[in-house]
Amino acid sequence: MLVQTSQGQSGSAHVVVLGNEKGGSGKSTTALLVAVALLKAGQRVATIDLDCRQQSFTHYINNRKAWARRTGLDLELPVHRCIKLGETMQILDNESSELVQFVDAVSTVERAFDFIVIDTPGSDTYLMRLAHAMADTLVTPINDSFLDFDVLGTVDPATYSVTGESHYAEVVRDARRKRRQLDGASSDWIVVRNRLSMVESRNKQLVADSLNELSLRLGFRSIDGFTQREVYREFYPRGLTALDDLDEALGAHQRREHVMAREEVTRLLRQLKLPIDERGRRRAANRAEWFNQVNKPLEVHDIFGAPQIGFQTIIAERDAEVWVRRYNGVPECDVIVAVRGQEMSLRCRDYSEAVKWAGIECKSYKVDGGFNVERAATADGRRGHRDLSRGYAGDRGMGSTFVTTQPCGMNQQRAYAS
Repeated sequence: MLVQTSQGQSGSAHVVVLGNEKGGSGKSTTALLVAVALLKAGQRVATIDLDCRQQSFTHYINNRKAWARRTGLDLELPVHRCIKLGETMQILDNESSELVQFVDAVSTVERAFDFIVIDTPGSDTYLMRLAHAMADTLVTPINDSFLDFDVLGTVDPATYSVTGESHYAEVVRDARRKRRQLDGASSDWIVVRNRLSMVESRNKQLVADSLNELSLRLGFRSIDGFTQREVYREFYPRGLTALDDLDEALGAHQRREHVMAREEVTRLLRQLKLPIDERGRRRAANRAEWFNQVNKPLEVHDIFGAPQIGFQTIIAERDAEVWVRRYNGVPECDVIVAVRGQEMSLRCRDYSEAVKWAGIECKSYKVDGGFNVERAATADGRRGHRDLSRGYAGDRGMGSTFVTTQPCGMNQQRAYAS
């Protein structure tokens, strides 16, 4: 669905901005689709709604939260922030208040998330221009008509050839110039044609030709978006998208309209070419496997086979703490992950294998050394070495890949190594 490319070296989140000065073009719908697609691809996504008055993006996300609570469905949700409208009589005071909120929202998430998706209002505002200057990817949805085309350019009424550029095109050009001056980066600008007719027509072809001509002047990519479908309107009250499992979400079989909408959305997202990394793909695969297996009983091959998928899922958590425990006199080691008050440990054959698991998500980790092997009583009452290869005493004889969970706070003596 999403194209894998290399991430930037700065460590900051990739900023996706949805912008168009004309309302009703599908910005909020596209913003949620992009956010959900990225979440399903295992990315960490934050969203910001700059449309302080209408707040369509915020309402869409709130509808999704409410439907998830009502049905018990595990719907992907981003970390969301809505900028509150300034309410004083002074324009400068209002802009200052909104700017402080926006800067705080971005600074909170820019280093901790992979993507920030920003929905902008259908008007020319200070925050709208600032967001455009921040965009790594700028997506401009327009309805497939010359009425919407007018925000980008003007055409000759007789030949329909492009004669000039309009106000919004100038806003984007200025924002992209400021971005290049600031850090030398360029924004990928994509114009998405929405509400496409299912029937080929002369107007549809003329709009496409004019966009292609204008794209050479302004340096954007023009791609097809969504056709005119009732199903998109049905999704909004429940906060759903064509990417969700609609059999569960709607409690009914998917109609042909749903299937076609999903294919349409998937094609659009692929053409956006948003960058995701391999760690995100692993997180998505692990999450899907976890929910697929969570209610199934353990089989023998789950216990004695490859390391369980739950360990890689928890080690991928952003706030997880990882360390390797080494024992005196034996090659076996434990990789331990602590997150949200719980510990999960994985038994490894040797230190080399433990290090591979500890660094699987490119996390920093610590090494605990100097632990003695716990001794268990033998049949004649003497103390003997525990067989580390068979797991801890009381672990039901499970093999070296058994994962255990226990509370944190064992007051251990730790000797950290570099």
